[in-house]
Amino acid sequence: MKELEDMLRLARRHAGQPLALATIVRTQGSSYRAVGTRMLIAPDGSSVGALSGGCLEEDIVTRAAAVIATGTPVLVPYDTRRLFGCDGCIEVFIERVQGDGAWAQALERCFATRERGAMLTVFEGAERERLGSYPVSLLDAVPDGALLHMIEPPVHLVIAGGGQDAVPLVGLGRSLGWRVTVLARPEQNCNAFGDAEILPVTAPDEWPMPADSRTAAVIMTHQFGRDAAFLRQMVQLPFGYLGLLGPRRRRERLLEAIGDAADVAALKLHNPAGLDVGAETPEEVALAIVAEIQAVMTNSHAGFLRDRKGPIHARSEEAMVR
Repeated sequence: MKELEDMLRLARRHAGQPLALATIVRTQGSSYRAVGTRMLIAPDGSSVGALSGGCLEEDIVTRAAAVIATGTPVLVPYDTRRLFGCDGCIEVFIERVQGDGAWAQALERCFATRERGAMLTVFEGAERERLGSYPVSLLDAVPDGALLHMIEPPVHLVIAGGGQDAVPLVGLGRSLGWRVTVLARPEQNCNAFGDAEILPVTAPDEWPMPADSRTAAVIMTHQFGRDAAFLRQMVQLPFGYLGLLGPRRRRERLLEAIGDAADVAALKLHNPAGLDVGAETPEEVALAIVAEIQAVMTNSHAGFLRDRKGPIHARSEEAMVR
C-alpha cells in the first residue's frame, strides 16, 4: 500500500504532465514481484515502485522515457534466467499516463472512500485500440490480453492507548503506508507519534468509531476499565482485525466485565496480540502485532516461507490475466 500512496504523491507533483506507468502483466517461473505490481516514472527519471530486486529498473526507466516522449506503449519481455541467472521471466507493459488521469483518480477515490476498486490494463490482443489502464466495474468482462487488478484501500490501524509502547507500533504502521489513529487520554503527551492522527478520548464507550474490513484495532491502554470500555464498543464493529495486548488470564477477566458481548468478543479477539516471534521489547511486540495484522488482512498463514509448497506469489483474485 505504501507504494500506491507514494505513487499518488508523485502523480500529484506532476498533475497535467505525462508520466509512464509500468505494470507486470505476466510471469513465468519465479519472479521478485507479482502480476499487477506497478512502477510510476516521471519525465525527469525519478520513479516510485520496484518491479524487480533492482536488476530491471534502469532499463525500464530508459524505455519509459521513450514512451513518455512518443505516447506509444510497449510490452517488454525480460528473461531473467538468461540475463541474471534467476529462474523466471516477466512481461512489463509500459504506457503513458497523465499525473491527474483516470488511473490516478481511481486511486484517489479508493483512498478517500475506502471502497475497493478495479483497474483494467489492456496490453495486447484484439483490444489494441484500447491499450492502457482504465478504472472499471468489478462486473465488467476481462478481454483477452488484459489484466484486471484489484485496488484495496490502505489498512487503517486504530490504537486504543497512547503509552510509550504504542510509539513503535505507530512507526511500523506508517512505514507500511497504513493510516494510523491513536485514541489517547486528553492529558497524554502524543508528540512522539509523528504524523499519526491523535484523537483525545475521555469516554471510550460513548465515542462513535467508523470501522470496515480494512481497519485493524489494537487495545493497549494498560488500564482495565478503559480496555473493557474499548472492547465492549469495538467488538460490535466490523473490524478486519481486533487485537488485545496482555495475557490470557487478563482477557478472561475483561470478557467477564463486558457481559453479553463476551461470546462475540471471544470469537473475534486476537489475544495475546501478535505472531509468536519471541517478542520481548516494545519494538519486537510491535513487529509481532503488525505481522499478524498483515497476515490477517491478506488471508495468509504466516508460516515459514521455506515450508511453503508452490510459489511465494500464489495466484489470487487480486490480479486476473486473460
